[in-house]
Amino acid sequence: MKRILASILLLLPLWISASNLDIDSLRADVDSLKTMISLKADTLKMKIADRADTRSSTRWIGQLIKRNFDLNAPGIDYPRFPRAVVKIYNWANETFNSYDSLYVVNAPGNWKATVNSNNQITSSSLSFPHSDYEINMSSRPYSDLSASLSFLCLSVSASVNINKLIGRPVTRHSFNFDFTTSRISGNISSTSSSGGMRIMRIGEHQFGIKDAIPLEDMSIKSLTGEIFYIFNHRRYSRAAAYSFSKFQRRSAGTWVAGLSFARQSINMDFSALEEKYLETLPDGRTEYSFHYNDYTLLGGYSYNHVIRPCKWMFNVGARLSVGYKHVYEGEIDGRHNIIANDITAVAALLYNHRNFFASISSRFNGYLYYTASYTNFTTYIRFTATAGVRF
Repeated sequence: MKRILASILLLLPLWISASNLDIDSLRADVDSLKTMISLKADTLKMKIADRADTRSSTRWIGQLIKRNFDLNAPGIDYPRFPRAVVKIYNWANETFNSYDSLYVVNAPGNWKATVNSNNQITSSSLSFPHSDYEINMSSRPYSDLSASLSFLCLSVSASVNINKLIGRPVTRHSFNFDFTTSRISGNISSTSSSGGMRIMRIGEHQFGIKDAIPLEDMSIKSLTGEIFYIFNHRRYSRAAAYSFSKFQRRSAGTWVAGLSFARQSINMDFSALEEKYLETLPDGRTEYSFHYNDYTLLGGYSYNHVIRPCKWMFNVGARLSVGYKHVYEGEIDGRHNIIANDITAVAALLYNHRNFFASISSRFNGYLYYTASYTNFTTYIRFTATAGVRF
């Protein structure tokens, strides 16, 4: 018995050592298995995420359409880039387009479909300070009919030249770009025409619309732009009057200030007129050319008068620009640099009924060019009638 116990005591350390070795090996196997499972799980998560992104990249557009293009509607699975674009848009909208809801509220719908009738009249006059002699010229109305479809700040449009349709073609081109936020507004406008002018007065001779003297030897090119800050941007909305994306609930006005630019190129030739008119021209001069750039500071005031909240509203505003005029052609008394004086005036009458809206608006731009011998004042008057629907 003693021998058996002695043998057991001798073998016990070896058995315990072998057991420890198996336990350590088993632990190593378990750790390895855990690592493999973790790697498999991570790989599976990445595949699921990739499939989700792939599915989202094809599904989010449909989700957006079902929610009537409400960018912030719940349940839209944006991929990374569209999600970043929406975040940037929301930040810009909150920063630059926020209002006091007691005065201004958003109009319903992100889409707008409109029909527009655009009409412009250009006039130019020459006056001579040392006499009562004047030459006043005015164009026939330049008319376009256009239709546009807008989503938020994006828009596409197509237009038809009405002058061609009624058999009064005039070589002309026009371009208008306008943007507005609660704080900042601006626009760029370009127009050019050749011919289509009528002399309404030359010296002592005055004419009506029917018997005005045609003047085809006259061309006008104009490029203008302005950007200004709206000081009372919490309560006054320019978008309510001209973009149809807001409702003005209470009357409010604001001062504005900013920068403006104008490039004018005007050429007129009276040599084709009848002799009885040529004889009256000062100094026998038959040709005049003006080519100049205006760099100006602008200031003014605009007011939204609410006739009936969210229904009827009238807008009026005026801006005066003063600055530096550089003359390229037609030297002014030996100088090429003089003071620039420009003026802009706007007005609009707006009607809203649920998602339908209609408006009549006008815009006046005047540019002054003067020397010791004569003064030229050129104006552009634009009338626009608009009807549309939001959805």
